[in-house]
Amino acid sequence: MEWDVVNNARLTIKDLKVEGNTVIVNLTEKDEGWRLLGIEELPFTATYEFQGRLIGKVKLEFTPESWKIFEDKFRPFAEWARQEHAQEYDKMAKGWYSAESAKLYLSLAKEWRDKTQK
Repeated sequence: MEWDVVNNARLTIKDLKVEGNTVIVNLTEKDEGWRLLGIEELPFTATYEFQGRLIGKVKLEFTPESWKIFEDKFRPFAEWARQEHAQEYDKMAKGWYSAESAKLYLSLAKEWRDKTQK
């Protein structure tokens, strides 16, 4: 959840189902990183599998349409970041969903937007 906090994520739950130790949520998300890429919001399904009171596993699933929107917007950013800031991009990608990775991503995305959206 660190990534979502740093990224100012706003989740809107459309549907929620509990099946044993699993919670399946259909939702949309708006966040700063997607905004910088030109994405207003994306719908997806999140499946949370609990082990006692802790989340043991999370699986995110996008529709083909949502995934295409994301890929079409993320690809140009990723290509630019790999060329212009290879070390930072690699560090961001390896850190995955941490607060540090989110900060790197937002910094790179802001620079990319400022340099390419003029």
